[in-house]
Amino acid sequence: MPIYVVPKALRDRLGEEATEALVEFLRQVSEQNRVDLLALAEERLERRLAEAASTIRTDVGATRADLREELARTSAGLREEIARTAAELREEIGAVRTELREEIARTAAELREEIGAVRTELREEIARTAAELREELARTSAGLREEIARTTAELRKEIADTRAELRQEMATEFAKVRTEMATEFAKVRTEMANNRADLVKWMFIFWVGQVAVILGILFAWFRG
Repeated sequence: MPIYVVPKALRDRLGEEATEALVEFLRQVSEQNRVDLLALAEERLERRLAEAASTIRTDVGATRADLREELARTSAGLREEIARTAAELREEIGAVRTELREEIARTAAELREEIGAVRTELREEIARTAAELREELARTSAGLREEIARTTAELRKEIADTRAELRQEMATEFAKVRTEMATEFAKVRTEMANNRADLVKWMFIFWVGQVAVILGILFAWFRG
């Protein structure tokens, strides 16, 4: 709120009440002017906003129409470009496919020829290796047969020598065993003869005792 300063001369001439009334009047006039100015400014602002909004709507509509036309033109151009690109790519794909098929056919033919050459070379190498292995096997078999014959002869000789030694050793051992058996049998016969004499003596004593007992019983029985 504005502050009004009344000059002293005017205050003295008008008086305090008139001065306060004048100040209040000026305040009301200022407030009314402020309200009017605000209303006028608001009205002008609303009018300008409406005009600006109308202009913006018009510009937006025009821009939207332009954008739609440009979008349509761009879409048509892009569709044409896509169609051309697709056709070019199809042609390129067909050419590449034909080229690849031809290259695959050439590569397959080259590989078949190479496989045939390698197969022939491997068969020749296998035949040479088989012949070499057969020769080596024949030489090895002959050497092994000779070695087996020599080893067999050596083993037979060693077996014959061992058999002769064993027979001689067995004969010596059998002679020793027979001597020991004869000695032991003589000892056993002597012990059996001694035992038999003792046995006869004890049997005689036993039977004599039995006969004496029987005679005593019979004598007692007859006397009774």
